[in-house]
Amino acid sequence: MNNFLSELRYAWKKPNGTLERLMIVNIAVFIVVRLIWVGLALFAVPGIYETIEMQLMMSPRVEVFLFKPWTLVTYFFFHTDFWHILMNILMLYWFGCIFRNFLSGYKLLSIYILGGIAGGLVYLLAYNVFPIFEERIDLTSGLLGASAGVLAVVVATAVFVPNYKMQLLFIGSVSIKYIAFVLVFLSIIGTAGANGGGDFAHLGGAFMGYLFIVQARRGRDIGKWITKTLNFLNGMLRKIFSTQSIKLTRKKSHFRVHYGGKKTWNVDNNAVQEDPPITEELDKILDKISESGYEMLTEREKKILFEASQTKNHT
Repeated sequence: MNNFLSELRYAWKKPNGTLERLMIVNIAVFIVVRLIWVGLALFAVPGIYETIEMQLMMSPRVEVFLFKPWTLVTYFFFHTDFWHILMNILMLYWFGCIFRNFLSGYKLLSIYILGGIAGGLVYLLAYNVFPIFEERIDLTSGLLGASAGVLAVVVATAVFVPNYKMQLLFIGSVSIKYIAFVLVFLSIIGTAGANGGGDFAHLGGAFMGYLFIVQARRGRDIGKWITKTLNFLNGMLRKIFSTQSIKLTRKKSHFRVHYGGKKTWNVDNNAVQEDPPITEELDKILDKISESGYEMLTEREKKILFEASQTKNHT
């Protein structure tokens, strides 16, 4: 168990580990929600699990969605069926690894989120435009699952490196452009089926994946605002937790205070020592990863990034 947790922490913290973090979040949400379902079902507690579902999945009813706008994001991290999340995680891993080899983890996160948002909006539009869905709209219907975001990653990868080969069981080597084409075609013919709304969401994600690469080739990063937003939120959280994490340790008559990893105050001699000024250089390295990917770093930059990730306040 300790080895498993250590590997999990490494996967979460490792540089350019966006793909792993996306997978971990999806799996963690699935496990937590299903455990809640089991507990409520065993004790026959009615209504609570359904309420949780309604707060996470996206409703096709505009008036409901307007009061729960967060569901435009939460729905593509939420699964209730094991085979559904298994297929999404496998597709995300297979194509995410290829995507990350040529682009960056930050762009992978951007296209996943953009694809999910586009899929949700197309789903909402389809349910309120096409007459076939009139009888299906009720208070319990909703959209859930990462398929739109995953298909955005699949299509983006196939557009960027269309002739990249993937080994398929019983088939052999196949260019990923054909795999993407089949998945998109199945979504098109499924729009009039039982899961029509979900298939419309797939198409929204697929279109966003195509648009992302087309714009990237023109020098435009349409997901840059997502990266900036997440970096801003991450910076805010770090500031909040760093200002609240003053560590005070005592060893006999000697103790030190570590404040946010910036200063060390030796109380015995009142000497104040500043940490090396690497923050500015580290920011430049992170910006380089965002623009070009981890693989484009020099050995020196990788070393600085690794040492920064290993820095801890020892007590």
